[in-house]
Amino acid sequence: MRARRYELRSRIAIDAPVDRVFTVATDPQNVPKYAGEIDRIEVLSRDASRSCDVRSFIRVWGVTIPFRYRYRYSAPNFYGGVQRGRALVRGYFTMRFRAAGPNTTEVDHAEGVVSRVPLLAAIAGWLWFNLLSPDGLDDELRKLKALVESPASGALTPPPPPVASACS
Repeated sequence: MRARRYELRSRIAIDAPVDRVFTVATDPQNVPKYAGEIDRIEVLSRDASRSCDVRSFIRVWGVTIPFRYRYRYSAPNFYGGVQRGRALVRGYFTMRFRAAGPNTTEVDHAEGVVSRVPLLAAIAGWLWFNLLSPDGLDDELRKLKALVESPASGALTPPPPPVASACS
């Protein structure tokens, strides 16, 4: 049976080099600064294949709930994750980074819900994105842009090695 999905997408241009945007966006300490539903991220394990297992603590109506995710990285162009251990529905996200100039990066961001049960992804996705997490991807990307472009953001994270990610 094929999986069905509910997905939202957004895109933004950020005035910074692609390596800088990737480094800020993928740092687990920075994610809660631009993704309002994330309270914190705990890295559980790393492997050599540019991936890691994490526990994301997500706020839902004032309650913080831990969810396990498998994150994948391909610096400086891709960052994504999918929930683990959920049988009926799984949340996921992707961020793709593209240099649109020496100091401009285009970020394409998607978040969604996938399920093999007909209509379940549509129902769960609509509930999540409209009732439980209504800020939306546009707001998330605006916060990321402000974080990266802020003069003080240089102190948020150390400069990355050429292919750094939070899992390396």
